[in-house]
Amino acid sequence: MSGRGPLSSTDPWLGRLFAGKYQVNDLVATGGMGRVYRARQRGMERWVALKVLHGRHTDDDTVVKRFYTEMRATARIEHPHTVRVYDFGHTDDGDLFLVMELLRGPTLSSVMDAEAPMDPQRVARIGGRIARALEAAHANGVVHRDLKPDNVLLTTQYGTPDWVKVLDFGLARIESDTSQDLTAVGKRVGTPLYMAPEYIELRQVDERSDIYALGAVLYELATGQLPYRGSAREVLRQQTQQPPTHPRVHQPQLPEWLGALIMQCLSRDPEKRPASAANLARSLERRAEVERIVVRREKRPGQWRIFAVAGGVAALVVVGVIALFLAIAAVWVTVG
Repeated sequence: MSGRGPLSSTDPWLGRLFAGKYQVNDLVATGGMGRVYRARQRGMERWVALKVLHGRHTDDDTVVKRFYTEMRATARIEHPHTVRVYDFGHTDDGDLFLVMELLRGPTLSSVMDAEAPMDPQRVARIGGRIARALEAAHANGVVHRDLKPDNVLLTTQYGTPDWVKVLDFGLARIESDTSQDLTAVGKRVGTPLYMAPEYIELRQVDERSDIYALGAVLYELATGQLPYRGSAREVLRQQTQQPPTHPRVHQPQLPEWLGALIMQCLSRDPEKRPASAANLARSLERRAEVERIVVRREKRPGQWRIFAVAGGVAALVVVGVIALFLAIAAVWVTVG
């Protein structure tokens, strides 16, 4: 939802009216599940992002169920850092679709390619906002399961730099509906680089698995490196057998608190990770504010030197006055 793709004469929906109310304008993005278009909603007269499931999937019951899971899960989560859902359903021809707010801005992955490693304040700010989105999802019984930089958008349309929008809860499982568990043995869904070890080993997956994924994102933001390298098979093996290289090996100037927090998130034992996304968000927000103050002081060293000199002069004046007073008192006593 962050860019615009080329028009295709073979695309069946370009220039047409979808579901009787969405005028399809152009292609925005394509993915494994479907295509995303920029469309104009009739009656509301607003631009929206229209996601249509690939036609070849509509006969696959598992994929269809997963798509409906995305619709329900995303619609249940209302938070400033998650994408808003306006509509969902299917057409008479069986096309499944989801209508969301149209967002402008790059994905976090594209920003990282150009700007990582990022300064600690920015890492904490972005990470804290992602954690708040996860907090809202977890409060609704939703585990994202596929958190990665491609699923995070940084948009400026809200007037705040690095305003986060977490996208694509299509691979999430609604905890309250166990019949919808679509990750049976041998059917892992997600991206290996950000998968928690328990997910890889087909053990119980919960909110802490999202915290692991966020830890991998923070690692990449802070160092410009991935926690593990190699083929998908090698990465999966490493994640279940060994901890990643400490991020300060890649970035020695990285604050100790940030390196320690990232390693805590990436613990192979879910019990040793932050207890909740809310706790992680609070830690990152607090540290972001501290880093902001530190940076502000570093950018104005002259002002602080002036304060230091003024303070030193004032102290000398006070000491001098006291010394003079004592000397006068001594003379007075002697004369008396």
